Amino acid sequence: MERLLPNVIIGGGTKCGSTSLFFWMAAHPDVCASSAKETHFFHDEILQKFNANANIHEHGLDEYSKYFADHTSEKIVIEATPQYIFQKTPLIEIPRLESKPKIIFLLREPIKRAFSQFVYSKHRLNRFNPSMTFPEYIQWTVDNGPQYDVLQHSNYLLHLKKWIDVFGRDRVWVYQSEELFQDKVNFMKRLSSRLDIDPNFYDTYGFLKRNESSGIRNRGLHNFAQKAQDFFGDGIKEKVLIPLYLRLNSKPIPKEEVLSDELRARLEKQLWTEGTRELFDYFPELDVNKWYPKGAGNG
Repeated sequence: MERLLPNVIIGGGTKCGSTSLFFWMAAHPDVCASSAKETHFFHDEILQKFNANANIHEHGLDEYSKYFADHTSEKIVIEATPQYIFQKTPLIEIPRLESKPKIIFLLREPIKRAFSQFVYSKHRLNRFNPSMTFPEYIQWTVDNGPQYDVLQHSNYLLHLKKWIDVFGRDRVWVYQSEELFQDKVNFMKRLSSRLDIDPNFYDTYGFLKRNESSGIRNRGLHNFAQKAQDFFGDGIKEKVLIPLYLRLNSKPIPKEEVLSDELRARLEKQLWTEGTRELFDYFPELDVNKWYPKGAGNG
């Protein structure tokens, strides 16, 4: 039997809407999605979320293909691991796949992305002291090395150039998440047409936003759930346990968790200088006004 591998991989970025895109694509009758949204199969060994049960370092591609065992006759086969954009192993191993996948990257306005990652890590993942501020979080990520540096992760061109060098421009598709969420139907129809599957499916599709940041009601229960999840398969976690858990133990993010205009302006100017301006030169199909309708980089 021919080994089934993805021909489309959503490779990033984090907190940019890849979860929503994955599930919206997975709903299409011509798309077979991996049984777990994030396989982490090509994950760097040193980082969090390393998949000890199925990874390229210790397992063959037959193990990877098990994520797509539900395939029947679908034309498009996908997975989505948004952390790939920042890592080294995917750049080595994914180009070797005989399926020669297209790589999709969703990019969100850089400061909003970084702040969303902070809020998600602090309130949803329970990784930091509840009193930690965003500036403190930035410094923590810098102190722990480039694999965690939240601002470097928002310097998209730094990472995308490596992917284009390996895959070529035609196999690396870059979009803005603002474009996706501002007009879901047209975005999904255009993407479907590009993938040569029926775009009309999305005319009547009911869109549900996924993976929104939320707080945790009971941290003890949250810590227990994080340990207990290792005893369940990826499919049941994604489709049953995580949604049920969030209904029981999630709460809105505190209203005081805001980003000051002064800090936003300073960070925006920093990132604009370090690479965001060049990003729009490198990808002329991106619309600078979707991120900076009043101009950017002026502090």
